[in-house]
Amino acid sequence: MARVKHAVVRLDNITGMVDGARIHSGRFYSDVANEVTADIDNGFPVKIGALEDGEREIRICEAPAQGDTDWGIVTTPEVDSAWDRKYYGIQDFYNKAGEPIRIHVLKDHNIFSVSIEALDGTPTVGQKIDLGGTNGKWHVGSTGIATCVAIDTIGTAVAVGSVPGVAPVTLYAFEIDPA
Repeated sequence: MARVKHAVVRLDNITGMVDGARIHSGRFYSDVANEVTADIDNGFPVKIGALEDGEREIRICEAPAQGDTDWGIVTTPEVDSAWDRKYYGIQDFYNKAGEPIRIHVLKDHNIFSVSIEALDGTPTVGQKIDLGGTNGKWHVGSTGIATCVAIDTIGTAVAVGSVPGVAPVTLYAFEIDPA
C-alpha cells in the first residue's frame, strides 16, 4: 500500500508568531449541521465559526468558500500525541477527525508556505491562490487573496532500515495581498 502524503505548512513571516490574538483553536467539520468531523491536513484554509457549545476556546471550522472573510490556515504542531499511527516524517502528519486543530489568522503581507497537497493546482511565481478550492484546498488561479512569491525545496531523501524513504518537499510561498 502506498503511503499517503499529507500537506505541509511553513510559517515564514506571519503576525501570529508574535500576536497570540491571531491564533485560534478549532475543530474541523465536513458537515456542521449534522456535527460530522473530518480529518484535515495542515496548510488547508478553514472558515472560522462560532464557539462550540460549552466551549470557550474551540471554534467550529469548515471548508471556506471564495469570498469568506473570517478564515485562517491550519497550523497544528506536527506531534502525534496518540502514538497510534506510523509517523516517519512531516508528510505523515494530519489532524484526526474530532481532535482540536490550531489556526493562524493571516493579514496583509503575511507570508506562509504550503506543499502541493494543500493546493488544487501547481502554481508558478506570480500566480494567485484563493479560498474555495477543490476538496477544501487553496484554489490556484489568476485572481485571489495571495500571490506566489517563491518556490522552495526543503529536506533531503532519507531511508533508514525498514522505514520508507522520506523525500524532499517542495513548498510554495504565498504573500497575502493587501485588501
